[in-house]
Amino acid sequence: MAASAGLHTLFVVPELHFYRTVISTGRWKTGEVSGWLLQALTFGYLLVPLLFGLLSERLGDGVGDRAVVGW
Repeated sequence: MAASAGLHTLFVVPELHFYRTVISTGRWKTGEVSGWLLQALTFGYLLVPLLFGLLSERLGDGVGDRAVVGW
């Protein structure tokens, strides 16, 4: 839950810009938005936390992971 809130905090400006320029103007409904752009945004939204998690796992000692899983 905290990771999701953190991501929305990081991406609030691009999300607001996307909403104002694509959703509220109706460009989404008329098909003016590139499918490739949406695909890239989706992958970015998934890859940023994944890379952050992999980097933090590599830099940390992993104790927090074991505590959550119960090992």
